[in-house]
Amino acid sequence: EVSADGLVTAKENVAIGSATIRATVANATAYFGEKQISVEVILDTIQNAFTPANGAKGVALDAALSLAFNQSVEVANAAAITVNDVPVQAAVVANNVVTLTPAEALVNDSAYTVSVPVGAIKDATSTLVNASGYAWTFRTVKPDPTEVHISGGNTVVVGEELQLTAEVLPENAIVKDVTWSVESGTAVTVDENGKVAGVSAGIAVVKATVTGYPAVYDTYEVTVTAAQTPPTAVARTSVTAVMIYPNPVKKTLHIVNNGGYTTAQIVDASGTLRRDFPIAAGKTSIDVGFLSSGIYFVKLSASKTKPYTVKLIVERGI
Repeated sequence: EVSADGLVTAKENVAIGSATIRATVANATAYFGEKQISVEVILDTIQNAFTPANGAKGVALDAALSLAFNQSVEVANAAAITVNDVPVQAAVVANNVVTLTPAEALVNDSAYTVSVPVGAIKDATSTLVNASGYAWTFRTVKPDPTEVHISGGNTVVVGEELQLTAEVLPENAIVKDVTWSVESGTAVTVDENGKVAGVSAGIAVVKATVTGYPAVYDTYEVTVTAAQTPPTAVARTSVTAVMIYPNPVKKTLHIVNNGGYTTAQIVDASGTLRRDFPIAAGKTSIDVGFLSSGIYFVKLSASKTKPYTVKLIVERGI
């Protein structure tokens, strides 16, 4: 029917086909205009069966894209169907299901929108399917981990701990957790967080394996050294025979010699002699300002006395 304002409405159960609409000038029937219009029935025949489901996450890269209908349909315009605005490569109908083949391969951890506009799909009698078309979205699965890298220190003292970290790649991998273990050796233990504890002097290999991916792992060598006895402030061969202090020293070193020694030498860690000087009984003081920070050795000797050596630590700028 046509309203006085020219609004054409197709009534329920109206026949499919064409109709001629005429507008006649009031009180002048000889003046009129006509326009032919087509009448089509638009049906919503989808079963709410989008694959993947609308809003789905973690969709596999090889997942099928399809729409299922409750009656026979045909593809009228495949080029109008798009995945992220790119026309699909193919749209095939089988058993009331339209399966779409994207022109571009799906990519991990990406959002997609499938659009099927009005006119792209019709039923077997060429009736338009759905008045507004179809559109749905989904997101693909994150990528599998491909590698893992361990980092941190590589030496630890017996009785102390060392924190290691493991980086799983790619950054958006679906699994980021690792399982820590000792691959070889008994010198260390490692906890679930990658904290390594030195047990005994030696070398051990620590392993980080991506959880659920046994073929993706990294190994890391850790060396464990024996605990060092901390230096004492005063070194002596007996209660009163020799005293060398302060230790560590900054400027002036004092040697109390009651052991019969006659010569003192200062040697650096490489074995190079840095100073050779005589000492008498009692107290001798020497300026060690010429030495840089580091570890040295003071050696006392005499012709008929067993040499005595003590480690000396020199500190600067403290």
